[in-house]
Amino acid sequence: MAARGSLARLLVIATIGIAAGLPAAPAGAVASDIQVVPTPALARQAALTAVSFSSAADGWAVGRVGESLAAPSDVDTLIEHWNGSSWTVSPTPAVDASDETLTGVVALSGTDAWAVGRQDRYGYNDDLPLLLHWDGSGWSPAQAPSARIPTAIAGSAADDVWAVGTGVFQHFDGVSWSVVAVPDSKAVISSVTVVSPTDAWAVGQKPVDKPGYDHTSHPYAAHWNGVAWRTVFVPHASTDARLASVSASSAGDVWAVGSAFDRRTGDHGTYAQHFDGTRWRQVDIPDQGASNGLTGVVAVSADAAYAVGHRDGQTSLGAVWRTVVQRWDGHSWTIMTSPNDTRSDNYLTSVSVVGSDMWAVGSDGGTLAVRAASG
Repeated sequence: MAARGSLARLLVIATIGIAAGLPAAPAGAVASDIQVVPTPALARQAALTAVSFSSAADGWAVGRVGESLAAPSDVDTLIEHWNGSSWTVSPTPAVDASDETLTGVVALSGTDAWAVGRQDRYGYNDDLPLLLHWDGSGWSPAQAPSARIPTAIAGSAADDVWAVGTGVFQHFDGVSWSVVAVPDSKAVISSVTVVSPTDAWAVGQKPVDKPGYDHTSHPYAAHWNGVAWRTVFVPHASTDARLASVSASSAGDVWAVGSAFDRRTGDHGTYAQHFDGTRWRQVDIPDQGASNGLTGVVAVSADAAYAVGHRDGQTSLGAVWRTVVQRWDGHSWTIMTSPNDTRSDNYLTSVSVVGSDMWAVGSDGGTLAVRAASG
């Protein structure tokens, strides 16, 4: 739990006012021991967008924080570190005359982590990429190999790291970053997972460029085989569906989650796809209300995975977002009771499992971190 007050849904979501009270858990939710873990009180609007652990005593969460209460739409990078007992803010390199936000992080060891994001320079039309590296003593900027902006990062080892985004796929071999040919320049890439140097997945959405299909997208996936990235077919219905996150526990157990819009009903629902080593297939996953979506997933094993996101909630003062956590048990997805600790919007953006703990991060007006035993 961190700063209080109304939350400006910076960059990706619109402002919604403070609610009068905390709505009850959704019907059908399974009881859980998911608990809020205190995060630093920032006294400014903030949100965490990604989390990664190299061990139970070394975790990184990244996002954004308002520069001041007077100008909440002006944002700076935010990095918080878990040392096994508490979260603390880690200093980030100063960047002048711009708004900056971090959207992805990968923790490889106590002396090796990477973060990616974007820099919106005042007075310029084009944003710039942010690429930061942790060496065990501090975060420092690294030279990005392209002007394109990666939004997600993951790796299987210190010499096998991928940073991806729309129109950009970059690889770090332990010495330097290089640009790799993209599989589809029109695909909007949101997430990447790396199994090995010859096995990685990236997912997102592909806009449908047809008359009468305005703003419609289909789920998109691409696979790295050690030589090149190739587009892989993802089956989909007629709904507008997008993948926001991907995670693999092995070459034959890959989950991707996101949201789907049903034009017939006007509802936004949760959406999940699974790759079994041969093909992708859509898997049923519960909805919670008329407007909900998934933004993070972690695959632990064939019979364990977690997905997080948000759902709509209603109070006497109007609509707010509430957190969502769902668990895969090898047979089906089940909604778990998840905490909401402020009256403003609460949502989760990213999830990770380390040891016996499941961690998820997001926002409750300030930064939000929750934890539960993953067994």
